[in-house]
Amino acid sequence: MDTAKLYLDKALFWITAALLACMAALSMWQVTSRYVLGVPSSTSEEIIRFMLIWFTLLATAYVFGEKQHIALEFLREKFNKRFQKAIDKIISLLWISLGAIPMLLGGIYLNLQSFAQTAPATDLPMVVSYLAVPTAGLFIIFYAIHEMVTDKSTSYQSREDTL
Repeated sequence: MDTAKLYLDKALFWITAALLACMAALSMWQVTSRYVLGVPSSTSEEIIRFMLIWFTLLATAYVFGEKQHIALEFLREKFNKRFQKAIDKIISLLWISLGAIPMLLGGIYLNLQSFAQTAPATDLPMVVSYLAVPTAGLFIIFYAIHEMVTDKSTSYQSREDTL
């Protein structure tokens, strides 16, 4: 399971990096086409919006898997190690339910409801952008299960500790 997490971490890192680079390039093209050429590109704006949705949700899952998200550690640290492990299990179960109910099930429902809708400028199906919700939900579920199975401490490091 550690190997799968490692591959998922690397894949999410590079996918989000590529999305960010593409969004930057398309944004520059949008500005250039609007102000230099005088012809705004409506399709690039919509593609950037779709990429931003995917970037945000995939980066959220990645940051969760790397334990770099916001965590309230001060309360957890007040208890002994045994109780901390129990708290960790409860938190992992809550993350699984968050990934499963609103993100996975809600995302599937959203996709089914918008299956026939298309984006106005690109004529892409809206499912292309909405699939990011259940996909990120699956990744969050995987990371939460990995945390429970590997039974590693959820001691969150500060950003300075990881550099």
